[in-house]
Amino acid sequence: MAEDYHLMRHIHYMARHPDRPGEFLYPNELSYDYQGYGAFCLTGPGGYGLGSFYYGLDDVYLFYTVREEELSPVKLYRAGLTTYVAPIQGIGQFHFRAKRLHRLALYTGNFPLHPGELVLGYLVPLDPRSHEVAVLERKFYFAGYSPKIGVSPPDMPKAPTDWSPS
Repeated sequence: MAEDYHLMRHIHYMARHPDRPGEFLYPNELSYDYQGYGAFCLTGPGGYGLGSFYYGLDDVYLFYTVREEELSPVKLYRAGLTTYVAPIQGIGQFHFRAKRLHRLALYTGNFPLHPGELVLGYLVPLDPRSHEVAVLERKFYFAGYSPKIGVSPPDMPKAPTDWSPS
């Protein structure tokens, strides 16, 4: 990984807590019978409030991808107030829109985020079809960070590769 990756916030793959609105967990922290959607979550410092969601967003994030079964980090760059782009060599550019949550949320699982971090919003692909084509034709997809991938964001404990929910 490039040296500046350790300074970037990560795009996390999380799901809403099944019993507590406003809380998120990584998928491997949910019960095996949980059914619901996951999202690529943006985290950042609290204190901006919902009216200034955009001030809490970073200009660059680290986004984990899988390409032909190999995990690889890429940079996601801010291209506008709410738009981001991930240029992928040999495949193309993928555009996303950052959407704010209706209320700020916490990650309440076992792997702490940076102190003061909140789940601010989530990413939505602007062209879902381009993602489908990348999966089918190039064996490429966005994975996001979760402890299950076996790498740790900065200042976090090493994610065990054999971790399972209790």
